[in-house]
Amino acid sequence: MDRLGSSFLVGAFLVPLWLGACDGDGAATDGGAADAADAVPPSDAASDAAPDAAANAFCPVVDYAACGGDLTGTWAFRSLCPDDPAAAAALCEHPYDDRAECVGAGNEAVCDGTHTGTLTFHADGTVDIDTTVTLVGTWNFTDACLAAAVTTGTTPEERCANFGNGRATCVYEGSCTCVGDPIVEADTNTATYAVVGDDLTIGDDPPASYCIAGDLLTMDYYMFHPVSWRYWVLERQ
Repeated sequence: MDRLGSSFLVGAFLVPLWLGACDGDGAATDGGAADAADAVPPSDAASDAAPDAAANAFCPVVDYAACGGDLTGTWAFRSLCPDDPAAAAALCEHPYDDRAECVGAGNEAVCDGTHTGTLTFHADGTVDIDTTVTLVGTWNFTDACLAAAVTTGTTPEERCANFGNGRATCVYEGSCTCVGDPIVEADTNTATYAVVGDDLTIGDDPPASYCIAGDLLTMDYYMFHPVSWRYWVLERQ
């Protein structure tokens, strides 16, 4: 199928919760989402988990209104903006939030996602996709959480050191902070696209409304990522 590329479909931001060294049923889930390549457009649920939308020149998107415009040309990604930053941040899962000891202050989860690359729209109805998505998860664990979730080690420092399972770097400094190894998804392909009014559909993906204002293209994936990566902001090259 022509799609906007697997790296974009990972936009249902699923940082695998690699953290191991836990007791029997402590393996974390990915929120129950389908494989990215076959994803069904998600609802506002944990599987739509969000990148960290740091304040920048493009976020938040305010007073957006679809207006269409001539897409022909090359556009570079500048930012992905959530509709509600607080709600988007809440979609980032903590691997042990089913344990009382792992809920509350000191047990935070942060999901960071960056997109780089370009979309080049041609007058013949094709679009060249050349993009890279980098996903990183960071989790904090209190001593109480470590004691409940990790069975190897007798001190918080030892439990923290055993938490990474080779796929995250964990450091203990009063609490345990684990940073997952980056997930990098590169995608280079050509898909078809169609414009109907102010709606843009790329390949088999759900439609986005869009608006070109000056050199900025804003795409509103109101059906695909209604909370997290709702607005895609690109700049004409």
